[in-house]
Amino acid sequence: MKIVEETRTRLRLQHRPVNKWLSGACLFIGCGGFLIYCIFFEFASARLTCDRGARILGDRSLPDQLNCELRRSSLLG
Repeated sequence: MKIVEETRTRLRLQHRPVNKWLSGACLFIGCGGFLIYCIFFEFASARLTCDRGARILGDRSLPDQLNCELRRSSLLG
């Protein structure tokens, strides 16, 4: 509480809601931390695609080859 006015017969106080400031700061810090976690650490999806095919080189064919690709995407892009 802050003293706004003080006289011999009157004391006027102003209430400062500290708990609202603290809860707002905690919410802000929590949202920022969650956003950083989502961007740098958590992947929303991963896709693995594989192709199997024979390659022909000149007049002879090479054995089957397996080509795979892993794609990861985060929540924000």
